[in-house]
Amino acid sequence: MTTRLINLSCLAISFVAFVLNLTANSSDRWWVAIKRQEFENVGLWQICFNHYRHRFDFYGKIYQGCWWVFSPEIYKIFSWISQPWFRAVQAFSTLSMVSMLFALIMTAVLAFSRELGKVSTRFILSTAMLTLTSALFMAIAVITFAVRGKDRDWMPRWQQNWYGWSFSVAVSSCILQVVSGSILLFEGTNMKLVKNYMEKMYIQRKRLFPPAPR
Repeated sequence: MTTRLINLSCLAISFVAFVLNLTANSSDRWWVAIKRQEFENVGLWQICFNHYRHRFDFYGKIYQGCWWVFSPEIYKIFSWISQPWFRAVQAFSTLSMVSMLFALIMTAVLAFSRELGKVSTRFILSTAMLTLTSALFMAIAVITFAVRGKDRDWMPRWQQNWYGWSFSVAVSSCILQVVSGSILLFEGTNMKLVKNYMEKMYIQRKRLFPPAPR
């Protein structure tokens, strides 16, 4: 398999990973109700209710429909929805998406470079590390959500809720980022070792076979 084909494969994997990352961030099916109840589903930025009344809302307001988590209409229950661990998931997921966008651009530059031999190993390794960093951010987000999403003090009727397809998409994106970053890391490391070997061989050859005196 040629180097260009490897880079194009990494570009395709990175593109799919970014699309999945973007989908997971923008969708609202991270945590969903299995049975019909007052809570329907929640994503990182949107939550949906079905005639829900919060137990600590003494005004007795009924929440119906889907809301942006920062909407003024639900500010009274904002602290309950957006708990510290949930804000951490939002932050790490967003960092992962932004990092993956820059990694995708760098992978595209690498894949469509006309002279692959002139591409520095530092650029390849930087692309690999940025991709793996994005995967790390997403891994922290999905692990945190997997552990804390089942808290009894978060969504009502926690035993009747489960992870939605948005959560599965986020996990898939994380896996693809690891695959793409690992391939680029292997390519960059291998290229660096080859260049170091060629430089040492060139120096050794000059010592063994010095130029003839004129």
